[in-house]
Amino acid sequence: MKIAFVYMPGRRHRLAAARAGSAASEFFYGALQLEAAGHDVTIHEIPEGVPASLGVRVGDRLAAMDLMPFRTTGTLLAQVKPLLGALARADAVVATTTGLAFSLALAAWLSRRRLPLVGIHCGMLNSRHGFARRSLSRWLMRGMQPQLFGVGELAGLSALLGLPESGFQVNQFGVDTGFWCPGPGEAGEYLLSVGNDGRRDFTLLCRAARQLDIEVRIITRLALPDDRPDNVQVIHGDLRGLTLDDQALRRLYRGARGVVVPLLESPQPAGQSVALQAMACGRPVVLTRTAGLWKPDELRNADNVYLVPPGDEAALVAALAGLHADPHGAARVAERGREYVLEHGDIRNFALRIESGCRKAAHV
Repeated sequence: MKIAFVYMPGRRHRLAAARAGSAASEFFYGALQLEAAGHDVTIHEIPEGVPASLGVRVGDRLAAMDLMPFRTTGTLLAQVKPLLGALARADAVVATTTGLAFSLALAAWLSRRRLPLVGIHCGMLNSRHGFARRSLSRWLMRGMQPQLFGVGELAGLSALLGLPESGFQVNQFGVDTGFWCPGPGEAGEYLLSVGNDGRRDFTLLCRAARQLDIEVRIITRLALPDDRPDNVQVIHGDLRGLTLDDQALRRLYRGARGVVVPLLESPQPAGQSVALQAMACGRPVVLTRTAGLWKPDELRNADNVYLVPPGDEAALVAALAGLHADPHGAARVAERGREYVLEHGDIRNFALRIESGCRKAAHV
């Protein structure tokens, strides 16, 4: 099959390293695995910006008024439009964000083109949806093969859009288990937390850190509390700009006593990639059990991960302190966590489900 993948800016400069195995491949969402399987895969990024024409300004204004599909703006429509000619030659097109999926679908309709589209969606339930936005999103969703990262969003999104759950495919994200793997040496005397999405609860982690006698390293671009304790070190890492590359992050995972993924309550499966990367590196992971936990039947507390309730400072402190109090138990959880990722969380499995969606979109 000819499969075209469409990304937001910031991926292509990592492509050569990912193909060479010196960087993780998962943030190409299965493209490299499908390429290796013999498919004709093309990689497309939207341009960084477009001139602020009247049409762009009108589209942006409509979006601000809740009169466009979710995460669709005049700017994004103008960014995807130049790709339509190349994408029309593909048997299937994979849009790697909700905004790209809806923008490509709408731009194709406006241009009277048909795109056999697989749309990867996440986070729609975290925002408000007026009648117009909901109606437009429903209309466009019907014309694509939508995939979700976790089961937690399935029922809510089905109800929001009035579409059957059977119309969505749940496709758990996967990571590059060849790259993210255990390394030599002993774990260090620090805890690690990584993430830039708005569902991270770093405020709670900073409060918990006050009660811990261990360094806590947080890698993020998000703003953290000004009154954070002295044992919290902030590393303003940026994987997109490669100020912190994948190999440096892997060393930090491998050297951590444990990795903590503190989350706000949400149906969105936040923290997936970090948790899976750390588990693949053989580190014990403390993860918030939210409604968006992507595999609630397979992720088991104190078996392959440590699960804590959202907003529960005492439970978070107890779980993090337990990594030191029970090192043998933590090592057992880490071992089981890596086994879980190898069986369920490999990017190759994710790619197979992307391929399934592409075949449905292309009717082959």
